[in-house]
Amino acid sequence: TSKVLDLRAKARSAGYTAVVVPQAVILREPRFGNAKLLNRTRTLTVDTTSRMRVLAHLIENGPTCLSELAELVQHNDPFGAVLYLVTTGAITIDMGKCITPYTMADMAALAAARN
Repeated sequence: TSKVLDLRAKARSAGYTAVVVPQAVILREPRFGNAKLLNRTRTLTVDTTSRMRVLAHLIENGPTCLSELAELVQHNDPFGAVLYLVTTGAITIDMGKCITPYTMADMAALAAARN
């Protein structure tokens, strides 16, 4: 439709690419549930020391499960704090699989270089 074409043109002029995705794809599990879980962490803050502990661990040890990273974080919600780092783009997880304590995380830059 013309609205979609207008949206794509506006995105392109702003330096972005607009991709039209059917609603059923967006609501597909586990991606939708994972997105809702990550959204709940948006108001958290992670102190610099905890962030650096997580990043240093990933640099030194490579991909690590969320439960191990949560042990490194000084926070009243350690899993939430680690998942918050996913929302900032500092670390990455596979959003196509259900998030569990054993979900593997990696530094975003290192994961991109490995692929």
